[in-house]
Amino acid sequence: MQQIIIKPLDKGQITIPIAFRKTLGVDNTTLYKAQLKKDGILLTPLQIKWQDKYIREFSDNDIQGWLKEDKLDKKTLKKIKRYLK
Repeated sequence: MQQIIIKPLDKGQITIPIAFRKTLGVDNTTLYKAQLKKDGILLTPLQIKWQDKYIREFSDNDIQGWLKEDKLDKKTLKKIKRYLK
């Protein structure tokens, strides 16, 4: 197991050594789960599939709620129709 001593910056930020990042296959876009343990902090890289990041299913209730929120009131609709003529 590789070990190294790291000194935090003024605001508590730390840099993960390049050798560790290469070994783990992580980069500056990687998200981490931080867990407080009895004797320290455990950082675990999260492996997020692109599908999870960019594709989401919405329920019929979600869609109906958005349609209701987006519906224009009669007064605003009348103004818009006047401007579009």
